[in-house]
Parts: sequence; C-alpha cells; structure tokens
Amino acid sequence: MGVDDRERAGAAARVDSSEDASRPEGVRAGVSAGSVATSPALALFALFLSSLYIRLLNVALFPAMAAVAPFVRDASTACGIAANLLVVVTALRLPSALGVALRPALGPAVVTLGFASVAAGLALGGAAGAGLVAVGACVWAVGAAPVMLQVLDSLCDLGFRRLVVGIPLTGATAYLVAFFLSACPDGVTLAVAVGCVLVAATLVSRSSAGIARLMAESPALDGAALLRPSSYLPLTSALYVCMLLVSAADGFCQRFASVEGGPWGMPVAAVALAALAAWNVGARDAVRFDKLFSLVVIVVMAGFLTALLPAFEWLSTMLIDVGSGVATVLFNLVMACVAARNRRASPLVFAWGGAMSTLGAIMGANVGALVRAVPGDAASLLVVVVAVATLAYVELGMGGFGFAETIEGISPDSGDVAPAAPERPGDIDGACALVGRQYGLTPREGDVLALLARGRNGAHIEEELVLSHNTVKSYIKHVYAKLGVHSQQELIDMVEAAVPARQAG
Repeated sequence: MGVDDRERAGAAARVDSSEDASRPEGVRAGVSAGSVATSPALALFALFLSSLYIRLLNVALFPAMAAVAPFVRDASTACGIAANLLVVVTALRLPSALGVALRPALGPAVVTLGFASVAAGLALGGAAGAGLVAVGACVWAVGAAPVMLQVLDSLCDLGFRRLVVGIPLTGATAYLVAFFLSACPDGVTLAVAVGCVLVAATLVSRSSAGIARLMAESPALDGAALLRPSSYLPLTSALYVCMLLVSAADGFCQRFASVEGGPWGMPVAAVALAALAAWNVGARDAVRFDKLFSLVVIVVMAGFLTALLPAFEWLSTMLIDVGSGVATVLFNLVMACVAARNRRASPLVFAWGGAMSTLGAIMGANVGALVRAVPGDAASLLVVVVAVATLAYVELGMGGFGFAETIEGISPDSGDVAPAAPERPGDIDGACALVGRQYGLTPREGDVLALLARGRNGAHIEEELVLSHNTVKSYIKHVYAKLGVHSQQELIDMVEAAVPARQAG
C-alpha cells in the first residue's frame, strides 16, 4: 500500500488537536448546537457492551438459535444489512425520517420485542419454535442496527487520543468477557446479549437524541454531498472496500475451516488489542493506521493459508480472530475520525460501513462453503488463488489509498446553510458568462453555474431547469471539475472575483 510514502506525507494528517482531545463534554466542531455529547467513560462503556453483544452473537447465540432454526444466521444478518442500507438511503434522500428512526427509545423497543420472540421460540421448539426464533432474530437485528450506529456516533465526541486507546481497550475487554461467558447456558448468554444492547442504548441516549434532532433538521445528504463533496466520504471509498475484504476473509476462513467462531482466538485477540492500546498511547495522528492495516493483511493472509492444514484449523481461527478483531478496531477508529469532521454524515458513514462489513462476512462464508465442497487439492488451490488475489488487490489496486489521507481529505463541515450569493446580483450573469468562456463551459453548464452562483441548491436547479436529479448531479460535477473548485462557496468566490474583471472589460 505504499506505507513509507504515506508516512512521509502523513505528518500533517492531524485528526485532532490536543486541546480538542482533552476537552470533556459538550458540543464540538461539526456538531449542531442542539447535540449534547455523551461523556467519554459512558461512550466507551457503551462500545464495550456493543462489542460484547457482537462477540456473544457469533460464538454462542447464533449456534444456539441455529439448533432450532438452521437458517436463522443468514436471515438475521440479511435483515441487519437491510436496516443499515435503509439508513443510508434515508440519510441521502429524507433525513427527517431518519431523525425519527434514531430516537433513543425506538431501537431498544424493537430489540426487546425480538428477544421475547426468540426466547419463546427456544422454549417451544419444533416448527412453531423455529418460526418464532427466525422472526425474533430478524426483528432483533433490525432494532440493534440503529443502536450500534448511535453507539459509534457517540465516539465522535471523544477526541483522537481517547479514541486510539479507548477503542482497543474496550475491544480487548469484550473478547475476554465473551470468552468466559461462552461456556454459560444459552439462556444466560441470550439475556446478557440483550442487556448489552439495551444498556448501551441508554448510556448514549443524550447524544442519540442530539443526532436525531440534527438529522431531522438536515437537507438530503446526496444534495449536500454534491455541493460540498470534500465534506463527505464517498460510498465508493477504498475504506469501505477494505472493510468488505477483511470481513469476507473472516467469513471465508470460519466456514472453510468449519469452526463456527469458537473461543479459540478470543484471549489471544484480547492480548493483541491490549498491546495495540499501549502502542497508541501518545499518538497524535493517523499515520500509524496504515502500518496497522498492513499488519492486519499479513495476519489475515496467514489465517487463509493455515486453513489449508486440517491439523491446524484452530490456528487459522485464532489468526483470523486476531486479524478481524484488530481490523474492526481500526475501522471503527477511522470511521469515528471521519464522522467527527462532519456529524451530519455520521449515520451515513457508520451505516454504510456496517453494511459493507456484514455483507463481506456473508459473501466470504458462502464462498468458503463452496470451496470446501470442492474435492481434493483443487480446494487448496482455490484458497491460494483467493489469498493471492486479495493480497494483489490490496497492494496494487489500492496503492494510492491511505487512512490518514482519507481522514484529512474530509473538510470539516459545521452546517448546511446555503452559501451567500454575491453582493452585486446585477453582475452575476455577466461574471458567470465570463467564467464560462474562460473555462469552456457548455451553455447548459453555464445555466447551472449561474444558479449555483446565486446560492441555489440541487433541488432548486432541478425545478428551475426542468432536469432530473441525476442530470443535475452530472452537470454540477462537470462544472466543479472544469472550474477546479470543491464546494459551492469556492464557486461563488470565483464568480465574485470575476465581477471586477467583467466591469473593467
């Protein structure tokens, strides 16, 4: 991934100042005045609970539910992905509705309903019990999705120094607690998992209410991202591709080795995360994130290849547990840093990241099952091919990607108020015509430029010029590219600067 080059260039990638890192509660840059921060201790404890919930779900709850309803894992996971994708679509087009969905009480209520159905199904058994377990697990997943999003959003208020130490420590603690709880009866782990979700939602209820109000007052994020692309991480970002690949590797190895997420690697993963927390003490920038990802790739590839040795399936599982655990911490760190720079985009960042991670796990597990069914040495050859292809993509296809640059590339955004139009409206048309000639704009691009220069948004341009949403997006991208600007305010500044030249001409 060209780590050395990025390390030399990444010294300026400061994601947080020491003053902001030590600031306690309150509103930070990019947070609306109505948004109230969760205290750092509560936010980290909520993250521990949500991490413990995920660990218990994989090592104990899914196997227990699968004994009654064999298809429950795939059904529940698919519903979780659908819930995250719904958050993404709603944030892009109708954030006011998302403001309702992110209210603190809604997710816990849905989780409780799903838990009741799962508990009844496990007790009942048979076909009726399988139906109740499947429905309950799906409802549960839909309710847990916004809670996980709210917990991750609360991390945006911690500051960089707390994040890089606190997130690995919470992950390490969750692995250890899950290791001991995995031996408990199913009823105990089920109750603990539900309790984790409900308590976590309660702990972050203050910041959850704030982000719900913020989204309720926000315009559609696809329009805002169109006018200020530098303030929004694209859904096609390599960050999300990394999350997809690592999760796919995890799912592939677990299914190929036929080890359903047992406790083998959890204590080792806990030690690795504790060491990561110690390594991050005193960190001031995100340059080390790139080195950490390179280490994750090495460990995951080792897990891939070790899966070829039946006598060492336990080692493969351990390596993948360590690699995926460190990767989860890394991705949470990067997403929190990105979302902290533009809190309006926080639901979009975390929901899309969650969807990509879960989708990767499903894809990897299904491919792993297919490869395992291949007879003889062909299966081993396929594993090697998948490992080499993944490594080649990371090293060659993502050669220009860096976590520090990704974070630093997000321009802080403190609001979505339309920029002010030039003070001399009578000169706008002439100035826009001059700019259009200088930069080779087409007549229709010139029309779009004139409206943007007056502070109009995408929806107004669609209505004024009677164009479709996608057509307006295309025109705005072309105008921005030709003018070399990255926001509507930069465009307005350019037009204002052209007014004196127009008058002189």
